[in-house]
Amino acid sequence: MLASSSVRLQWDPDHDPCGTKQERRVVQLGLAGEMLRRYSQEWIEKIADLSGFVSEQRMHAQAEGFPNLVIPCEEVYAVNNPEAARRLGIDHRSENS
Repeated sequence: MLASSSVRLQWDPDHDPCGTKQERRVVQLGLAGEMLRRYSQEWIEKIADLSGFVSEQRMHAQAEGFPNLVIPCEEVYAVNNPEAARRLGIDHRSENS
């Protein structure tokens, strides 16, 4: 079944802005076949060059305490469906899964 799937889910370690591994895990999705074709040809709405922003943030990431580092606001997504949690391999009762 895995070999024929066009979407793969993988749990990876999360990292802080310095690249240090964190205890929490993050989801990485891999796309292949028809799903990858649809994503690349139908679902992308805009591609933007963020090179300048990334260079600026690199300087902020080197400052102690990261006072000016701009990072996305992230929230833990609570999986309340026991079957979905089982398929993802997480404890659906825990907010820190």
